[in-house]
Amino acid sequence: MGMLSGQRLLNVTFSTNVSNGLMDCCRRCQMFKICSSVNFNLSSSVCELNLASTGLFKSQHDYEFIDTQSWPSLVFGSCAHHDCLLHQRCEEGGNSEHTCVPIGCGSPPDIPFINRTSFGGKVLWQFNEIVAHVCSVGYYPSTNVTCMENGNWVNFTCEPFRTCANIKKCHANPNNTEFWLRPFTDHSQTIKIYCQFSEKATAHITVKQPNRSVMSGMVRSSNDSCDATVPPVPPHQNVGETQFSKVSFRVVNMFIKPRNHIYANITLHKQSYGSAGDCYASNDTCGVKGEFVINLTGTGIRLNSSVEWETWGVEGRIEYLNRSDDGLVVQGACGGSCGGCKPKTKLFIEPDPNYTPPDDSAAISPNCVSLV
Repeated sequence: MGMLSGQRLLNVTFSTNVSNGLMDCCRRCQMFKICSSVNFNLSSSVCELNLASTGLFKSQHDYEFIDTQSWPSLVFGSCAHHDCLLHQRCEEGGNSEHTCVPIGCGSPPDIPFINRTSFGGKVLWQFNEIVAHVCSVGYYPSTNVTCMENGNWVNFTCEPFRTCANIKKCHANPNNTEFWLRPFTDHSQTIKIYCQFSEKATAHITVKQPNRSVMSGMVRSSNDSCDATVPPVPPHQNVGETQFSKVSFRVVNMFIKPRNHIYANITLHKQSYGSAGDCYASNDTCGVKGEFVINLTGTGIRLNSSVEWETWGVEGRIEYLNRSDDGLVVQGACGGSCGGCKPKTKLFIEPDPNYTPPDDSAAISPNCVSLV
């Protein structure tokens, strides 16, 4: 294209300064590998360095446009054949040496799970400028990613969203809803977690099958009979049934919190998850009335095989405790002369190796524009 009188190329200028004339303006451009053309103001000697040589032009009588790539080199000395990068400017030095001085930041660093498209929006990023959407969906930056004055990007990593608290790093007031998160330390499994945001961000798993705990109010009509009756006054202060629609768990230690009843249907008194009992089973002949069901099918998690149960109360006993081979379902029948069973250990969970996340648009794959 060469030179155009009365024309000014718009929207691609990366540096503006006052030069010592048209030739000096073109020479400055050739100090930058990133520079393709200049706009030179004949009245003020203002020199605009451009990232491109084509685009939208505006007619302005006091401007000259020059495609410096079509001009012979005006640079001599140590910068004549400089090897500076696209985000650097060559400065001449003594002894036939030159220095490459950063003018901004260029290509993104090689970081796992980085969203390289976000960096591709600009050829040159200005100092202290923050890049939005730095990480891939499902990941967030360890710090806001800025261009430092040494021409490098600030050190950062793209971390997986593991917890509901991680969501709040990127969203000041997130909605209570289900997210696809990677809660396990090896980030191996993506599961759907319902995040409840209040004073603290808490995590819950929506169960697909019935999950319940029962402390039965039935008693035997007499010591010599197995006939069951419900007395007008409950035989134990904690008689009741709890149906769980979601179970709460602690992501840091990966165990279900059995006494969280935010998402539970409670009849009479609250029952702990995985517990059961009655005041009916005073001997082995009549069986028990208390029961619990843990069913984590379709959630992406299962109980760890280390979880055990123990008895509580007077003559507490476990009539049966059945675990499925895959660790997803545990059913127990427990009772006593006001007793029963409860988890002896924490209800530790682990990834279900046979789980495949469904294509479910109702849950959100979190993203992060920038940290708040």
